[in-house]
Amino acid sequence: MPYRRALTPTAFGLRLRAARLKSGLTYSELARRSGVHPATLHQLETGAVLDPRGSTICKIARTFGLSADTLLAGTEPELPTSTV
Repeated sequence: MPYRRALTPTAFGLRLRAARLKSGLTYSELARRSGVHPATLHQLETGAVLDPRGSTICKIARTFGLSADTLLAGTEPELPTSTV
């Protein structure tokens, strides 16, 4: 029997799952709205994919009305303060 690594969800995967569940979406519905395959969404949530493509993150974030930074890091980046 081959060895299978136990998957641990990443912080990104946990945020993705929380956003999906809060929105009441299934993998299939999120896939339809975002254009990201349901299997990819599942892999992202479970930690099977550790380095998602930027375009994938952007598609998912747009679906939830979030910035990619919010979905990826959990916060909006701080904007530089103006010295004018």
